[in-house]
Amino acid sequence: MISIIKNGAMNEKDIVLIVSGLLFCAGIIGLLRERKIIKILISIEIILISSILNFCYFSYGMLLFGYIVAAVVLAIGGATFCIIFSLCCIQFKNNEKDIDNV
Repeated sequence: MISIIKNGAMNEKDIVLIVSGLLFCAGIIGLLRERKIIKILISIEIILISSILNFCYFSYGMLLFGYIVAAVVLAIGGATFCIIFSLCCIQFKNNEKDIDNV
């Protein structure tokens, strides 16, 4: 934010950090505000995406550490999606069409 004030224009590093911060805040707000399990898991997914952005951005000078961590976080996000999808399948299998009760 300091470079925005000094230069008067935003560069790519400012944009990446702002988007990552906004995603993190949206995930935390969703995590604290919602009580349904599917919405909580989606909020956790948004927080994981913001951490991926930070790892990839700050590991630019280092070899592959940030990208390896980002791949692990993506794998965790995929597992989270599988959990969400299985909960939806169980909900529909029980003939309850209202997913909000999960």
